[in-house]
Amino acid sequence: MALALDEKLAAELTSSQLTALSAALGRLAASYGLPVRG
Repeated sequence: MALALDEKLAAELTSSQLTALSAALGRLAASYGLPVRG
């Protein structure tokens, strides 16, 4: 039970954190003049 709840929570955190991380990495890469996909 606890594992299932942890997995659900992790999935929710991961999706929102990945979106934020992706945006942050995109800005960071752009600031260094690196090509950014997407």
